[in-house]
Formats: sequence, structure tokens, C-alpha cells
Amino acid sequence: MIPRAKNVLPLLASVPCLALPGCEARAAEPPPPSVILISLDTLRAGHMSVYGYQRETTPYLEKLARESLVFDQAFASSCWTLIAHVSMLTGLYPNQHGVTDRDLAISPEAPLLAERLQERGYQTFGFYKPGFIGEEYGHQRGFDVFVSHERAHQAEANMEDALPDIHPNRPFFLFLHLFDIHSAPMYRGDAPYYRPPSPYDTIFEPDAKERLKGVNFRAVHDNKARLTADQRRAMVTLYDGNIRYVDAKLEKWIEGWREQGLLDRAILIITADHGESLGQRFGRISGHGRMFQDALDIPLIIRFPDGRHAGERTDTVAHHVDIVPTALDYLGLSPDPNLPGYSLLGEVPEDRVVVAGKPPLAAKIQLPFKVVSGNNAPRWVYQLEKDPLEIDPLTKKDEVAAKDRELAVKFREELGAKADFKVTPVPAGEADAALVEELKAMGYIGDGD
Repeated sequence: MIPRAKNVLPLLASVPCLALPGCEARAAEPPPPSVILISLDTLRAGHMSVYGYQRETTPYLEKLARESLVFDQAFASSCWTLIAHVSMLTGLYPNQHGVTDRDLAISPEAPLLAERLQERGYQTFGFYKPGFIGEEYGHQRGFDVFVSHERAHQAEANMEDALPDIHPNRPFFLFLHLFDIHSAPMYRGDAPYYRPPSPYDTIFEPDAKERLKGVNFRAVHDNKARLTADQRRAMVTLYDGNIRYVDAKLEKWIEGWREQGLLDRAILIITADHGESLGQRFGRISGHGRMFQDALDIPLIIRFPDGRHAGERTDTVAHHVDIVPTALDYLGLSPDPNLPGYSLLGEVPEDRVVVAGKPPLAAKIQLPFKVVSGNNAPRWVYQLEKDPLEIDPLTKKDEVAAKDRELAVKFREELGAKADFKVTPVPAGEADAALVEELKAMGYIGDGD
């Protein structure tokens, strides 16, 4: 992304009376603000019309943006669901929480946002697609209700069952994770990689599925076959159809929450764990884009219940690790001195350094520069302002190493002792056998990726 002029947001006033015993004593006052966090798995910001994409993939989010604050330069912590969601929900960078392998789970020393809020009397609801979110990784901690689903319509049914239990005089935390934009399992090699439901499978190009007949996506995923240019366009069309489908679901739910009075009680945060590769580099569709901006450029849209910052856009650099500090700040809670992120309601350094990773790959970013490392050695430097497509990296070893050291020093100087805070992950629980088979069919197990 091309960096823009500095745009620092003012600090919002703290919200009074968060401690519930005091609030009960003053029953006439409304409850503290609630929090709704929506994570749209595999949503690439560059394919959202709210971020300027040519297809109208997110018409509802465009409307919602008029009453929200939109971050134009938000970065993921990883290209992988597990790592990214642990960062999103704990506020720690991948090298700090350590959950970088599917055999590892969240340390008890790293509280989740749900735990922080549950301790303060919040009702907590979690709705998620299992795979790399689940009890085996510790994501259930702090949730009163933690229910899995496969697709959006099942999430809808689960929410309809649970959300009527929200007490009108208590704040709530709702975490919703949707997987419908993600590619489907490759049980059949010739099935489309993305499978939007009707009519979203034909909304942009009526013949997209027809043009993909006979394509073995298992072979393409395993780098044993290549898509033609037309086949890739058809595949991208179906990916865009998935986005439009989810946008329609969000409209139904969010407007329903508005009618129920839930929306205007809550700060609403909409983001993604990572983006998607879409076969645009080397013809590959695995890996979600690795450390390219295809994977790390994510949406971040925040709607405040009091209408402040409505319709504003900012080029402040945001990151997954900022979500927890921002929520704590808006709720008037004390900041956690161990968290490396910033409240996006206060000043954020214009020249901040953020990091991302999925071993053996890692990235350090200080706009307009990005250093990408592999196997703990710096490999490439991208100048995103001049090379937004990341096709012409600097590769001279001494210059790459110098930029890597520069960003590493700046990162430590900026964070101080926070940069040294780390927890030790614990062994993950055993995954359900059917889920393991699904992950194999999706290329997550056994492909060496």
C-alpha cells in the first residue's frame, strides 16, 4: 500500500462506571459499552469495494463505513488462521505468544480478550468455525457460550439460540468468526476452489463455474498444475462471490442487532485474520499469500456506538495487536503494560514498525519498507511505495541485512521492555479425527506448506 500523510486520532474519553458492582448501585445508568468483534477469515482488503475494488463486493460495508472509522493501512500478524487469531485475541505478536505450530496452544499467561471482559462481568459469546480455532488451542477461555459452526447459516442459527440470553443491564462481548470466504475442502479434485452459494456464484460472471470444469485444484494447490489466465479470473470471480455473500449476511445480522438495540450498545470491530493469494504469484494458490501484501493487507473497520469518527478514514498504521488495547481503552480499562500494540484511539507513531510471521517466514514493516526473512535470514526488501505489487525486491545481501537490522533496532527502541515479553505455549489438545481429515482436504496437513 502507498503510505499517506500522518493522521493521528484523538484520545477518546474514558467510559465511566465499568466495574459492575458500582454500576448496580447506580441502576439508572446504562451498562458499560459492549464489544462485537467479527473476524472474516481469508478476506483480502484489496478485493473489497469499500477499499476501492472495482467489483461491488461489499456494498453493505460501504454503507456501514459512513458511520464507522476505516483504517486504510491495517496489517495481519500472519498468513495463517491459528497464529493470526491468537494475536488478535491476546494482543501479542507471534514470537511473543509462540503459537506458531498446530501442536501448540495458548499459554495461561496470555489472557484472551474474552477472559479480561468476563472478569469484569461481561456476558461472553463466541461463534467460530473449527480448524485452527477451538478448545484444543485454548480459544474457549473466558466464553460463557462457545459454539462452533461450519457455514454462515449455521452461525446464524447458533446466534439466534444464544443471543436472546443477553441481559439488558449487562455488557456483552460477541466474537464471530466466519469461514465462508475461505476455499473449500478439495475432496474432489475438479470441484471449484471457492464455492459461493446461489445466487452469489453467478453474481459477477454467470459462467465462472463452467470455465473451471475439469480443473484439478488439488494438483494446482500442490504446485503440480497451473491455471490459465482465464481460469484464474474465473476462480477470483468465485472468491469475490463469497465476499458478496458474507457482506449480505453481515447486513442482515448487523441491521438486526440495530433493531434489537444491541448495535448502539457496542463498539463494533470488523477485520480479517489474513488475505488470500489467488494464484497471482507463481501460479500458486496455497499459503494465503505468505508474507506478501496479498496476505498481510487486511480490513479494519470500527463503528463506535456514540457515532464519533463516523465516515472517517485514516492512514494510521494498524495491526492485529492493536485490537485488544483499543477495546480496553474505549471501555475505560487500564492498559496492560505487557501488550506491544497501541490503542488506535490515541497517538500511534507515524514511523512504527510492525511484524508478522509464519515460520520459517517473517516480515518487518516500516512503511514504505518491508523486509522479508526466511529461516531466520533476511532475504528481500520491498519498497511498497514504488513497488506496490512486490515484484522487484532489493536482494543484495549487505543492503538487505542493513535494512533488517535498522528495523529490528527501531522495533526494540519503540517497544522497550514490551519487546522482551514472551509466554511459553502449551501443547495443543487432540483434534477431532473428522476435522483432521477436513484439514488434509484443505491442504493444511501433509503438503509441507
